[in-house]
Amino acid sequence: WTQSTLQDNTDQLSKIKFRQRVLRDISKRSVRSTMLGREVAMPVALAPCGFGGMQYPNGEIHAARAAQKFGVPFVLSTMSINSIEHVAEATSEPFWFQMYVLRDKDFQKNLMDRARAAGCSALMLTVDLQVKGQRHADIKNG
Repeated sequence: WTQSTLQDNTDQLSKIKFRQRVLRDISKRSVRSTMLGREVAMPVALAPCGFGGMQYPNGEIHAARAAQKFGVPFVLSTMSINSIEHVAEATSEPFWFQMYVLRDKDFQKNLMDRARAAGCSALMLTVDLQVKGQRHADIKNG
């Protein structure tokens, strides 16, 4: 109700200051890095977003292709509209798969097997969504 964690995070982030540096050689600057052993253009990934295909036809495929084009990992959600196999067929780079910890262990194992067969190079487990959270600010803001 009080959103004290949000306030604490905001307070801590407000203490971070960036030092401006001028008259520096920036001709060789780069944000390239590695993530889970993979070279990436920058250390970010396109996060899992369930039901992307409901927002735009084949939304997950378009997102995966965009991530591939820009050299960053794409993470396919358990709740995606496009199947693991369809995303794999539409892309040439391995992507990561996000999976909720589910009660149905057979279904969960099947998802992991499909992700492995599709060439997913990482599995991201979401373990903090056992029940739908009460998002008081969302309710308040409509």
